Amino acid sequence: MSAILECRFHMKIKPYQQGSLDGYCGMYCMVNIVHYIDGPISTDNALHLLSKLLAEMHVKVSVDRRLTDGVSHTEIIYMLRLLKRSYPIRFKKAFPKKRKVTLQEYWSVLSEFIHQTGGLALICAEGYHDHWTLVRGITNRSLLLFDSDGMGWLPRKHCTTGEILPNRRHYISPYHTLLIWRDRP
Repeated sequence: MSAILECRFHMKIKPYQQGSLDGYCGMYCMVNIVHYIDGPISTDNALHLLSKLLAEMHVKVSVDRRLTDGVSHTEIIYMLRLLKRSYPIRFKKAFPKKRKVTLQEYWSVLSEFIHQTGGLALICAEGYHDHWTLVRGITNRSLLLFDSDGMGWLPRKHCTTGEILPNRRHYISPYHTLLIWRDRP
């Protein structure tokens, strides 16, 4: 194969990214919650925290399953309760009852919460990404992220809290959205 053909071939393939081979985005969210709410934390402390979470979660589910399936909403809450033992964080469900929430209502609740507390919203963007991530800010047009995979924002025009439509690639479950803030003494 000539160098030019080989170069063109390699330009078509894309590198694997954090999260493309594992389901650890939920655990990275936990580390990033501590980093954002009680940090900054050093790389050594972040690695130590991630190791503790991995060890704790692998007791419940095998490494192989964790790699492919990631963590559930119930496991996210379990990890947040673990974090509360050592870090000054509080959390609650944004919409505690399963019900229809419009995208406008969703945007308003997250915007007001983040503006008033300086906290984060933990969401799972399903559909295009199937990814746990943290919302650190919100504009009329986007959710601004604090994300382990390098995503900077989710455009509102591509989000839905209802049925996934061709132009709405990101389904965000209001019921699974968690609001997280610093516990002030």
